[in-house]
Amino acid sequence: MDFPIENIGAIDNRFLSKSIGLLNPSPPIIATHETTLYDALSLLQQHKIGSIAVIDSEKKLSGIFTDRDAVLKVALKGFDLKKVTLDTVMTPNPKTASMTTTIAFALHMMSEGGYRHVPIVDEENFVLAMISVKDILDYLASTVLQDLRELVG
Repeated sequence: MDFPIENIGAIDNRFLSKSIGLLNPSPPIIATHETTLYDALSLLQQHKIGSIAVIDSEKKLSGIFTDRDAVLKVALKGFDLKKVTLDTVMTPNPKTASMTTTIAFALHMMSEGGYRHVPIVDEENFVLAMISVKDILDYLASTVLQDLRELVG
């Protein structure tokens, strides 16, 4: 498929300037500081997801537990999965986004921070959703590639 290279910038700008709210981010799976590693890992597996939002007693975001945390902080450490709780291994105070954060900014945040999941919160820090690199890639595959097909004809 021949595609004029000068058209790529217009597609990138149009895509990247959209807000992450347009990606229909997934509702978050939520746990508390007292959730055991066993239960948290079960949630990741059951829902086939890579992250869990951890909330405090006021139900506001206080941390995130990811599949990467499971590998780097839990695996092979000898933890009793039914006794150790998320407050031991979660990432506290994660970077967040709002529904109006642009896709470009979310990607930049993920790239700079080296993570694949970003909680989306409201102005009071209540968790609304979770966005992942996969969500962005899925949107790219379904929307931007369709735009490319239309431009090429």
